[in-house]
Parts: sequence; C-alpha cells; structure tokens
Amino acid sequence: GLGIPAEPLFRSASRKANEDDDIFVAGDANGDSKVDVADIVEIINAKNGKASARFKLSNVDSNNNGIADADDIKAIVNIIMTP
Repeated sequence: GLGIPAEPLFRSASRKANEDDDIFVAGDANGDSKVDVADIVEIINAKNGKASARFKLSNVDSNNNGIADADDIKAIVNIIMTP
C-alpha cells in the first residue's frame, strides 16, 4: 500500500464551505459523488491551472494545505484501490 489510511482522510468538520452542494465525498475532485480515476485527472488539471467549474478542492485536500498535490493524489489512489 501507499501507507495512507483507507478511511476518508477528513470529515465535514474540517471541510471548507463548498459552492453549491450538500454532498461530501472524500477524494471526489470533480463533484460526481464517486471516487475514481477521473478525480485524479481533475486534480492534475487543477494543478496545471485548468480546473473545471466542478473542481472541489475541499473534497481532495487531505492534508488541509490549501492545494491539491501529489499527497492528495496518493490518498485518492488508495481510496480507489481499497476494496
């Protein structure tokens, strides 16, 4: 494994206010209520300055450093790979 817990890495108590949704799914970068490879693509796009309007930093910023980075991608990979 990647040494990252399989449980959601942060909960609504530490969650920043989201624009227009009530659904919080740890790792759901693109706001589709699923955690999959599309979320990794969304983080890479955001990192390159091309985030979609659906990008949800608050769902992927697992270490609360204010950015989506490699640590957050590792956390999402762990969520995806854990049955």
